[in-house]
Amino acid sequence: MSKMLDIYTTSGRPPAIPPYIQQALINELKEKEGFSSYKEIRSLVIYGS
Repeated sequence: MSKMLDIYTTSGRPPAIPPYIQQALINELKEKEGFSSYKEIRSLVIYGS
């Protein structure tokens, strides 16, 4: 399961999701509640909140 959270990096193109958003996702996934819906994840990725 921990392999699912590994971040694959390639050379060249910058990541589609900025590092600060990636960290926010990781932090939220570590919480007991996690995300309640896809919409909540999408909101975090698009708006950063």
